[in-house]
Amino acid sequence: MANYEPRGRSSYFKVKDPGAFAALCGKYEWDPIHNSTDPTLVGFLCEGEEAFPNSRFNEATGEYDEVDCLEELAALLEEGWAAECREIGYEKMCYLAGWTTILTWDGRRHTISLDDAAAAAQAALGPLQLTSPDY
Repeated sequence: MANYEPRGRSSYFKVKDPGAFAALCGKYEWDPIHNSTDPTLVGFLCEGEEAFPNSRFNEATGEYDEVDCLEELAALLEEGWAAECREIGYEKMCYLAGWTTILTWDGRRHTISLDDAAAAAQAALGPLQLTSPDY
């Protein structure tokens, strides 16, 4: 059985509290990065079972709790800033997935997947014989 292997990264952005950003990176095992030309801009790299997890194991209860790591990140953005978070992944090269989410300091977000992009391209190009590049 194959496992899904995700990889993720963000754009660079400004945060209100660098310490809180470092704590968030630690919580989700993201590797923080800094822009080489403007060190006040931060971002992160991630990989593992889930690049952008939606649950975390709670040792106290022995169960998984729902989380929204992107909502937590949005709350740290400086006013007027947005962050782009991209994930790509694969399962034994039979299924390739990808999506990107733009989130803003005030909690708005927009996500598009590779499947969404392919559907939009097919709609723009007209009727085609096209199969999905998986399995």
